[in-house]
Amino acid sequence: MGVIVDANVAGEAFEPDRTEAGDAFRRWLNSGELSLTSGGRNLVELRKVGAFRKWEQTAIRFQRITYVDSPDVNEW
Repeated sequence: MGVIVDANVAGEAFEPDRTEAGDAFRRWLNSGELSLTSGGRNLVELRKVGAFRKWEQTAIRFQRITYVDSPDVNEW
């Protein structure tokens, strides 16, 4: 299953001081049961969150992130 994370709440899952819900979401992402889907403006905004950029590098190696064209993100 793929999910989209709004950049306004990305810190809840990617920053070191993440919330309880963000921590659970992050564990779910890292488990491989879920992958983050992003592209276009959403991806640009997520990359402004420093901790996301670090996570993204690992996510690429372990196939935890899927990139799609910008119009496809808008359809989700």
